[in-house]
Amino acid sequence: MRLLRDGNRSLLLKRATVAGGGSGWMAVGGSAATDRQAAEAYIAREIARDDDLWVIEIEDPKQRFHVDGPVGE
Repeated sequence: MRLLRDGNRSLLLKRATVAGGGSGWMAVGGSAATDRQAAEAYIAREIARDDDLWVIEIEDPKQRFHVDGPVGE
């Protein structure tokens, strides 16, 4: 999942298994937003490994969107 924070910053999240076996999210590259080039490069590498990968992009400049589980780093 790519949360578009502003014109050049994104927060990248991917599904992960959390303690106890539950489902949550992992912030890719830490909890800080990353620039557009780094986000695009990461997504391109992931698609090269999994050509059936889905990337959901959510425009969220006011940071109002919250995921449905815990977020780890």
